[in-house]
Amino acid sequence: MLLLCYTIKLLSQGTNGRLSSEFRAAEARCPEPWSDNKVVVYPSTTIVCSILAIICLLFALIIGIRYNTVRVFNRRFYTRNTTINGLWIFSYFLAGVSASLLTVHHALREETVKTYEEVYFLIYYIITGIQAASLAASINMQRKFKNAAPASAQTTSPTEPLIPSGSPRPSTGNKFGISDLIIILFLIVYLVIFLVYTLVDGRNMYIAFTVVYAVQRSLVPLFILLLILTPSSQERTISIKSKAFIGVAALFHLPLALPVVVWTYFIRGSCIIWIANGTDLMILPYILSYLFLFLFIRSEYIRNMEQCIWDTVTQIQDNFDFRKFT
Repeated sequence: MLLLCYTIKLLSQGTNGRLSSEFRAAEARCPEPWSDNKVVVYPSTTIVCSILAIICLLFALIIGIRYNTVRVFNRRFYTRNTTINGLWIFSYFLAGVSASLLTVHHALREETVKTYEEVYFLIYYIITGIQAASLAASINMQRKFKNAAPASAQTTSPTEPLIPSGSPRPSTGNKFGISDLIIILFLIVYLVIFLVYTLVDGRNMYIAFTVVYAVQRSLVPLFILLLILTPSSQERTISIKSKAFIGVAALFHLPLALPVVVWTYFIRGSCIIWIANGTDLMILPYILSYLFLFLFIRSEYIRNMEQCIWDTVTQIQDNFDFRKFT
């Protein structure tokens, strides 16, 4: 909160109120021997953004292929987690798209950037707003799934949460709640403020957009904190390892509450470690945050897979008629 207040004061004194015009001006071209590169204007930033884009798109693909179903006796089953995984896939995909836009933006030459700059920032910040909302919704859905009543309390069949692939996918069984309304409300406010900011140029709108940007992204660590601290049923309790993964992801996500362009005011200048500038260092928390979120998804998948296999084997033992083979 103190950092946000200081940022507002800093922006009110030292900015002309344009995110797009200052985004690249505050960055150094690193590595220094490449500063006169005519092909890629910002080599280090382009490389870091491309790594982020590849990681996010790759994780989205892996979640969709590997962690969306459970294989038991050569049959694939969807679980209640499938609904949550759909949100995770969508969030990672949008993160990959926004990182790809950053990659292209930092690779192109100045005269090329100026021709599409306004359109680029309109698309980029709309995508990042929707991505932040989908990420918060993913974590919130995971929290509601953890706090839902266990399947065994709802049915006599221990494998009712399992549905063969090809059948309609199950829902988590949780209705639309206040937390979902908060996510949608903040997304609408974010989009409205941003669109007004693109039409009404000025310092006050710049500050308003920065505040809304920070508040919307603060929902992610907030829901992670609720996920970790809220008690749940024994069957749905996430493991200590999963809590550690998502807790570390929340820590790395905290700096992301401010736009990268704002952080350049704090760490702008020459190449900090010869091969990287301030923007490169602020993109690293993005990479680490999405990495630890993926490790959380994988850890929870393994735990749920073991439970699904155990429930399926138990059902076979309970229902198999051995008299037919005697």
